[in-house]
Amino acid sequence: MTQLAPILPVALLVLIAGLGVAMNRARRRRLAPSPGQPLAQDDAGGVDVPVVGLLLRGGFGGMSRNSINPRLRLTPEGLAFKLFRQTLWPYAELTRVHAGKGLLGATLDIDAARGALHVTLPDLATARQVLAALPRTVPLTPKAAALRDDGVI
Repeated sequence: MTQLAPILPVALLVLIAGLGVAMNRARRRRLAPSPGQPLAQDDAGGVDVPVVGLLLRGGFGGMSRNSINPRLRLTPEGLAFKLFRQTLWPYAELTRVHAGKGLLGATLDIDAARGALHVTLPDLATARQVLAALPRTVPLTPKAAALRDDGVI
């Protein structure tokens, strides 16, 4: 028993990390639309985007995160999201959109005059649909443009 004592904390840490990754993957599978199914557009012209998490970085080093009940909606006026309160960024204020792959899913980094929004999405197919739904006036990085146009990063 004394020989196992040094291994127990490491084994417990590995178990907790594995459980966290499994829970995140299950949540992504639940949020992701069926393969080949486009994001639904409502009568008002808005598109609700399934989001795993949102991270908002503002001025003076401020940061807010929401992975419990985040919301992202593409409206005709701009990008509407909810961390703790509803916020609308007009498309004209967006300065850069970057796409990437992260450990927990596909990511979009959206920079605006007010701050930077980091969006974690269930998969690359959803990220591609979001990029395609954005107006062509929104500036995309080469990776984001490649994902939107070719489906690859």
